[in-house]
Amino acid sequence: MSGDWDEFYVRYHLARNSRHHGKEFLEFELLPNGKLRYANSTGGGDGEGGGMIRQEVFLSPGVVDELKAIIKSSGIAEVDDSSWKVPGDNEDRQEIECKLESMHIAFSTTEIRSLADITGSVDPSGLRIFYYLALDLKSFFHMLINSHFKARPFG
Repeated sequence: MSGDWDEFYVRYHLARNSRHHGKEFLEFELLPNGKLRYANSTGGGDGEGGGMIRQEVFLSPGVVDELKAIIKSSGIAEVDDSSWKVPGDNEDRQEIECKLESMHIAFSTTEIRSLADITGSVDPSGLRIFYYLALDLKSFFHMLINSHFKARPFG
């Protein structure tokens, strides 16, 4: 285990603008001290009540090291986003920011809902790497948050 807490930071952010639900977002952020923060905001358009969910949990160094391995093996450090579509103010957007050792990346593009969204793009290989890393991060973070807050250790 590396234990270099101050060298590692990762954030995943997804923002959607919906006619029916207003502005919504999902964000996971792992801070250098090992704190994982989760925020989910539902818009609540058309008379529905929106809401905000916030949860935090501290991760062990072993879990953080596993996340580092996922990011390193993804190939995201070799990706260039200069040809990706830049989301406008009212467009859905997806972002990944990561600081790991000497690497510091920050990518932003319109939301990718499926591989079909990637096929016709200028940079399908780079967007595919971004797409799969985004899926891995969401799955990993959701699993950690859900297992922590839904665990019933005493029955």
